[in-house]
Amino acid sequence: MISNRLATLFAQACQCHHEGNLQAAEQGYREILAADPSYFEVLHRLGILAAQLGHAQAAIELIQQAIQLSPARADFYTNLGLALVGVDQLDDAVLANSKALQLAPNNPDAHFNLGVIYQRQGESEAAVSAYLRAIEFRPEFFEAIVNLGNVYKALGQSSDAKQCFLDAIKVNPNAAEAHYNLASSLHQESQHQESIASYERAIAIHPGYAMAHHNLGTVYSDLGRFREAIVSYRKAVALEPNNADRYYNLCVAYYALNDKEAATECIRQALSLSPEHVEANYYQALILKDQKQHEAAIEVFRRVLSLRPGYGECDLMNVLQLICKWGDLEDIARHIVALVERGQEEKLRHRASPLTFIGLPIVTTAEQQFQCAKQWADNICSNVSKPLSQPPRCLATQPNGRIRIGYLSADFRNHPVGLLIPEWIESHDRSGFEIFGYSLGVEDSSPQRQRLVKAFDHFIDLQSLNFFDAAQRIQNDGIDILVDLQGYTSKARTQILAHRPAPIQINYLGFAGTLGGDFVDYILVDDFVVPADQAPFFSEQLVHLPGCFMVNDSQRAISARTPQRIEVGLPENSLVLCGFSTSAKITPKMFDVWCRLLKAIPESVLWLRADNPVAVVNLQREAEIRGVTSDRLVFAPTIEMPDHLARYPLADIFLDTFPYNQHSSASDVLRMGVPMVTLSGNTFVSRVAGSFLRTLGLPELITGCFEQYEDVVMQLANDRENLNVLRRRLATNLSHADLLDGRAFARKVEHAYRTMCQRQPISGAKP
Repeated sequence: MISNRLATLFAQACQCHHEGNLQAAEQGYREILAADPSYFEVLHRLGILAAQLGHAQAAIELIQQAIQLSPARADFYTNLGLALVGVDQLDDAVLANSKALQLAPNNPDAHFNLGVIYQRQGESEAAVSAYLRAIEFRPEFFEAIVNLGNVYKALGQSSDAKQCFLDAIKVNPNAAEAHYNLASSLHQESQHQESIASYERAIAIHPGYAMAHHNLGTVYSDLGRFREAIVSYRKAVALEPNNADRYYNLCVAYYALNDKEAATECIRQALSLSPEHVEANYYQALILKDQKQHEAAIEVFRRVLSLRPGYGECDLMNVLQLICKWGDLEDIARHIVALVERGQEEKLRHRASPLTFIGLPIVTTAEQQFQCAKQWADNICSNVSKPLSQPPRCLATQPNGRIRIGYLSADFRNHPVGLLIPEWIESHDRSGFEIFGYSLGVEDSSPQRQRLVKAFDHFIDLQSLNFFDAAQRIQNDGIDILVDLQGYTSKARTQILAHRPAPIQINYLGFAGTLGGDFVDYILVDDFVVPADQAPFFSEQLVHLPGCFMVNDSQRAISARTPQRIEVGLPENSLVLCGFSTSAKITPKMFDVWCRLLKAIPESVLWLRADNPVAVVNLQREAEIRGVTSDRLVFAPTIEMPDHLARYPLADIFLDTFPYNQHSSASDVLRMGVPMVTLSGNTFVSRVAGSFLRTLGLPELITGCFEQYEDVVMQLANDRENLNVLRRRLATNLSHADLLDGRAFARKVEHAYRTMCQRQPISGAKP
């Protein structure tokens, strides 16, 4: 029988315990035990207090003593289970809570504890069952509802998770954790605006919630709202200045805004806190690459691969291509193809873009390229909550009776795309079409930019807008047909297309391949670059334009004077084989062919572009390895485009690259009257030059394998008279063909636009 004095002491100790005065509570409990060591409730309470102080083993011993004295108390077993979890004795904790349920089957705390244990053990289904039982017996069990939601989220059942967090908020509207978890589930379901609101609610309740600030920044980043992301990430950094992840994500946002100085400082901070942070090392390598510190970038990329095999492999390959360092280049390329074929593109997320894939130094198939593009497009769509609502309307019924065409690009500047399109845009029939230019890129103040701004009826700079707002602006302008001139090239913002701002959307010019998603209806090609039998490997419907698919400009500025060979370092009487190409397109196998040609034609030189000094040195070394002295390679510096075009006629034969042909450069060299030999493969990217030659009536210069390519060049080199005849044919055919005529191109593409409008495809569906 407990005396009144001890009962009073016990009540006082419990009150202190409840108020958080743990020292006074422990003193009271021990005074009681000194008088009555068999007071099992006090032993139990001391065990709880020990667990609260982090003394799990002491807690276990005290509660076990209480159980020995009173073995029928279910709550003793539930608290023993909690203490056992504290020392990671999970199997014993399961037994303790199971014993509690034998004594009290409707005990919600025991069911909850089992849920926690199963969740820690990775037994998600068992955890779900346990949490559901806990909630069944205590419907407003806040912690159980939140934990159940987290298990659902881990299982990918975001809808169920979202409902749990909504239920938790009903129980406790001021619980920042519940709003945070709801925001996370909404983000998982790509409900970005709703996710932002929930994160903001969590922050309003708990301003110091660092993860909420950080994850809010991530939502903004996914939406392309990088300035807002930076504000959130900086708050997270201020709250957790020793967290490397916070600095890393802040770097990513700065990098996206091209603020390399701020991005570099963030990476420095991240790596000082965590030298082996994989993602931070990766961005350090990217910045080094941008700064043209190629060897340093390679070293860091290789460190990234040692930390996480496969991560950043494509970027390493790209730098190796840029500087023509070919040691393990093809092995890396084959590994990338294998990953894509096995459906493991997610491991390369934000790393192996379709542009990188079509530029691999090995031959890939149209099906493989489609697979890569589809995986990339699926990832883009996963970050787009939903397309813009499209009110049904009959196309081509604008108040002025004109079809509204929008052109989307970051390259309305001194860039190949910006050089090809001005005459086309200027030549559109304004009686039938109203033309909008949507710019995603920087203002470079070039004459080309100024000409393009004037060429459009309306020129709108979308650079500062996020993906959704940019799409909304395009829709508000009532665009009937949106033509994407960017594809997956640098500074692409394909998410705008994924929001479906226009009823008809077209892929054209910027990217020689499919976009792989159902957010684009058509791709403009010709029947050479993409024959009809390749249609299964395109998400878009093929639109075969007559002649050559590529637009051009007959008014390109060309310097009036062609320099003398001696002025550019070329020997006067040698056969000049010209391989003007970006260094990244020169593959080891193609360079093998070029070097064999040099050895077979004694009085010949290979005229190359000096992309970067490291590539020059490496190409000279590779030539020596192949038995060609480095003085047979002549490197041309980068000069202004009009002067560059004017020096082309100094070449005798232009050597195309494979598997990535020259595209705009091929049209340039033919414009300047230099015969070109190409190797055409089975993919869009490898057939562009062949389309030009077919259009110009020179099919004999289109080859199908390396051996034939080499033979054709040799025949031309050994028959100078025939080579001169070929040059004259080229000049004559150029004067008759519309290959370089932007005005003629405008007429044929307008016909295609009108046909599309008549068909009026359903948005989001492949016609």
